[in-house]
Amino acid sequence: GGMSDLLRGMKAMAVHSKLLNVDLLAADETLMALDISAAGSGAADPMALANWLKDREDEYDHVLIDCPPSFTAASVAAFVCCDEVILPTRVDAFSRAGALELIGQIGSLKRYHVEPRFRALVTMVDGRTRIGGQIVDQLKQDGLDVFKTVIHNSAVVGESTYARLPLFEYAPHSRAARDYEDLMAEVIRDE
Repeated sequence: GGMSDLLRGMKAMAVHSKLLNVDLLAADETLMALDISAAGSGAADPMALANWLKDREDEYDHVLIDCPPSFTAASVAAFVCCDEVILPTRVDAFSRAGALELIGQIGSLKRYHVEPRFRALVTMVDGRTRIGGQIVDQLKQDGLDVFKTVIHNSAVVGESTYARLPLFEYAPHSRAARDYEDLMAEVIRDE
């Protein structure tokens, strides 16, 4: 069982990936059926992931939980157990507004004692324009910590998803791969 089973109170198990020292708690299309109302109705347990991770705290140095850009039962479970929320923010005003809205929504989870650090990650940066720097400045004015690393716009990211391969396997020497390596180094350095 994966994430959907875990949130429904069933057994879940991480699987080893092809990448060294990377395990996955898989998700599938059944996770979409669990929305925020499911968490309120008891159909999904918002504490399930936190409890599952607590039982395995000696097994992992870092846990990365990839969530959709929406407030779902899975994202609530992720927010309940996280120390930090990385907000991927595209280089546009709508994405910036969405990041700020998400911070407000996460603030509504105070009953779960959720108080993560928020950091914006500026993505889809085109080095030929100045808008990336302007977005960084605006996010800082909004009171957000912003990663020094930015993720540049790159077609290989989308291509790797269609190939169903990790970026580091599909295009290990691409600018996007280097950007993500820089991001991970910054995350670990800033602990």
